[in-house]
Amino acid sequence: MKINIFFLIIALFLFSCRNDIPQHKLQSVTYTYVSGIENGKACYWKNGVKTELVNGDQILGIKMFVQNNNVYVWGKSIYGTDCYWKNNVKYEVTQALNLQQNTPQIMFHKISGFTVDNDDVYFAGTVRTGTTSPVFELCYWKNGVKTVLKQITADEMHTFHEIIISNSDVYVTDSDQLGNHGYYKNGVYHALPSGQLLKGIAATSTEAVILVQNNGTDDYFYQNLTTGNTILSFTSNQNIYGIITDNNDLYSLNLIGNGYHKNGTLVNINFAPLYDEVIDMKVINNKKYMIISRDAAGISGTKVISDNIETQNITSHSDGFYGIFTVPN
Repeated sequence: MKINIFFLIIALFLFSCRNDIPQHKLQSVTYTYVSGIENGKACYWKNGVKTELVNGDQILGIKMFVQNNNVYVWGKSIYGTDCYWKNNVKYEVTQALNLQQNTPQIMFHKISGFTVDNDDVYFAGTVRTGTTSPVFELCYWKNGVKTVLKQITADEMHTFHEIIISNSDVYVTDSDQLGNHGYYKNGVYHALPSGQLLKGIAATSTEAVILVQNNGTDDYFYQNLTTGNTILSFTSNQNIYGIITDNNDLYSLNLIGNGYHKNGTLVNINFAPLYDEVIDMKVINNKKYMIISRDAAGISGTKVISDNIETQNITSHSDGFYGIFTVPN
């Protein structure tokens, strides 16, 4: 599977879906959903029972949601094209968003954010608008309806966008190759101070939270976007990204390296030898549901860990698990 190599490319796509169940509803988890690819076909598992997604050849199921008994899976092909399934009905993103198909020579669009809120489907990304400056638009789509956030040139080609919904507000992160970091809230841009890197955003039941790193240092902090207050500051020599919330606890993952961080403290994992990288995680009342991976000693694989118990595994260089979602009782 070459998890560590490919994960460096897609890891930053995977964190706009971590907090979609209101915290007051989180009692006990009865259903664990996992998306991925097996035998070269996109699929998802519900409590270990696999559903193969239609027309999913050579597509990775990288993220999924379950809302109102509807199952959504975001897929990316090995060729870089996007699609999603709702209840195993496939929708090509080019058709759903009225986009021109990418070619080996020209990238006409780049989708890097996906979320579902109350069965509304959102995407975020960039679209090529022509050959003369400005060349691209930074946009998000709600149920196929586009909102343009900014016109940008090729030199400003933005590379990383998460999209979340918090209290009906739409947040889109905006970090570009020129070192500018910030976010849009309902179309209004909020820039981070120079030298601050936006490393993640999440929605709790009451507010939006971001993870920020001071560039060139090991200093990180979580900030409440509603109040503007710093929630927690900490230092770490890991490359930390993303946010998972559980009641008053804040978790983030390590882009490369063992374990995860809880409230700024590194937590190592040792469920299986050499399986030390957390790809995705959900935490509910301190119970952790995660996908872990290894790519060492000539063996690649992924495992699903549910409340400290291994429930699924795939040993493969080309197949594996990518996204996890939990539904409470």
